[in-house]
Amino acid sequence: MIASSELLTADNTAEMMDLEFPLVSIGENGSNVHWVDYDNRRGGYMLTEHLLLRGCSSVAFIGGHVGGSLYDKRFRGYRDALSAAGIGFNPDWVLEGTADEHGGYDMAVTLLSEGSRTDGVVCMSNYAAAGLLRAADKLGVRVPQDLLVTAFDDYPLSAFTSPPLTCLHIDTFELGIEAGRLLMQRLSDPALPRQSRLLEPKLIVRESTG
Repeated sequence: MIASSELLTADNTAEMMDLEFPLVSIGENGSNVHWVDYDNRRGGYMLTEHLLLRGCSSVAFIGGHVGGSLYDKRFRGYRDALSAAGIGFNPDWVLEGTADEHGGYDMAVTLLSEGSRTDGVVCMSNYAAAGLLRAADKLGVRVPQDLLVTAFDDYPLSAFTSPPLTCLHIDTFELGIEAGRLLMQRLSDPALPRQSRLLEPKLIVRESTG
């Protein structure tokens, strides 16, 4: 069986392992389960590095909550890129919140208030980025002239916002293919040691970063 890590609890995972049920998780799994996922920490690094290479020096990170699996990995990548560039971490540039359009709008209003020196933003999702773009337009902040914006996830909004978003493409079809391959290996070799595979995300550059 192939299942999302979000659906695999400690109890149902342990039960399937006791039954030696062939199982592959889409999404990193801390149990003794085969899994495949995108490298979200690497993704956070890539988006932040892209903004820094575009000339940004005060990059913000918005959306999500500390303790969330995806958030923690992506946020670590953001911190890694800042550190590699010799830029100190500023907690004022990090806003937690629901990574949807409404949350993105509210966080952007806070972030882009008068006096903010932020010149680039990494958004946890393209939904949050869409909300940020709406807030920026209302506040008279021009993207990309005044602010560069990047986001995780290409589908469904990134290519259709104004301006279109530079984003990190997560190919769910490729995830499914890799999970299927891993499951077939497990079926052909029940004693297969635990396998984990991290796939490389792809940066798609669009007008939101100039």
